[in-house]
Amino acid sequence: MGSLPRGQRLLPALLALALAACDAGAETEPDPAETGAADTDAEVAPGVPAAFADRGEELWEGGVCTVCHASDAGGTQLGPSLRDGEWNRIDGDMEGLVRVIRDGLADPGEYPVPMPPLGGGDFDEDDVRALAAFLYRLNRPDRP
Repeated sequence: MGSLPRGQRLLPALLALALAACDAGAETEPDPAETGAADTDAEVAPGVPAAFADRGEELWEGGVCTVCHASDAGGTQLGPSLRDGEWNRIDGDMEGLVRVIRDGLADPGEYPVPMPPLGGGDFDEDDVRALAAFLYRLNRPDRP
């Protein structure tokens, strides 16, 4: 290398240093699949993001639903538990939950008060789906 000009002698060393720096940076960013990091796209049900259920939980906590179903969704004398997997006229799937929340339940069976449409609340369609997602997740502890 003694016959090469000084700038050309440094070039291979600078390239090696730059490549080493790039490799070091790549090693510091772990693959989420390898680390078990939470999936930001987790779904409560097909096509229903976990964040939607989180919104439903917020609506539940501050909403009219708790009057009949209790703040923990465990039920009261006015309305059944919504956390035990036992449903009145539906099987607990997302669309059934949406339908009951949206349309209400005129004949609640053993309970003295019919459920009005939207539970008597002022919910839009997104709110209804969020509440349904919350109840769906509540009954499936394996869901995000």
